[in-house]
Amino acid sequence: LSTLEWARQSRRERLKMRQRRQAEHGHHRAIVSANRSSPRDTERLKQRLVLWGGIAIAVFLLAILAGGFYWSSYQPPRRVVAQVAGRAGRGDLPGEVVIQTYYPDHYAIRAAAAQDYDLFYRQELRYRKLLHYPPFSVLANLVVKSPSAETALKLTGRLGRHLEALQKPGVRLLGPASAPIYRLKKDYRYQFLIKSSRRNTLREILVSCREFARRENFPAAALVIDVDPQSLS
Repeated sequence: LSTLEWARQSRRERLKMRQRRQAEHGHHRAIVSANRSSPRDTERLKQRLVLWGGIAIAVFLLAILAGGFYWSSYQPPRRVVAQVAGRAGRGDLPGEVVIQTYYPDHYAIRAAAAQDYDLFYRQELRYRKLLHYPPFSVLANLVVKSPSAETALKLTGRLGRHLEALQKPGVRLLGPASAPIYRLKKDYRYQFLIKSSRRNTLREILVSCREFARRENFPAAALVIDVDPQSLS
């Protein structure tokens, strides 16, 4: 399945699950009991649990973090792991949480597994200060996109030269680089990440970029500006 087809199938599965949950109390437990018969059925159930984002059942809950650890974000997934794990054991029996990851020693995973928020906070704050991420700076993610890969690259180059001419104290420019999801909805995508120590300075740069795009006749949807982004994908 392509990424888009998988996402659509995932959404359909979640909608079906919500309908079943509303229609019949305790349906999750029936699914668990019905899938205990073979390893193949158990593996299928695990996949469904991942697809649905975790279910409050007494047997187990599986949270998989096997791919890119940061999911194109500057925010480690401690909160996601803690939230998903919190769904285990809500029934009559204690739950068990299994975290499968390529990074078992990562501080975010260890803090989530131990439910130690203070440990995560201290370590995360240290890295954020070192790398100039919020709350020690403000961010803006600039995405240049076009249905033509060549056009997207040309527009990115022109905007990049404009950004280089706008360099100011306390401002850091990362990029250009291909977006983590390089092609989305038939558009090829490149991005810049701007870090600034002052919000007013960042605003001046973004206004200048918008005016530059208008002056240079960028297509209306070619430049997307995301201030305080939650994701960098």
